[in-house]
Amino acid sequence: MNSFYERPILNSPYRAPELHHPLDQNGQPLEGEPRLGRRASRFIVPVPASRKKTSASQASLDLETYTEN
Repeated sequence: MNSFYERPILNSPYRAPELHHPLDQNGQPLEGEPRLGRRASRFIVPVPASRKKTSASQASLDLETYTEN
């Protein structure tokens, strides 16, 4: 298993960061051990990619069977 999921929090909230998880171009964690030092500053979104689901076809609304009371 990827070390990111085994140990997602590497640093103390009260000290300067000492380790970081390597990330790919999309901001997803790479396999491997944490790296020393701070990660280079850049804009990333630390949210995992969504799982693609097959979308169901949109249901239609049958308006011809409508009757007023």
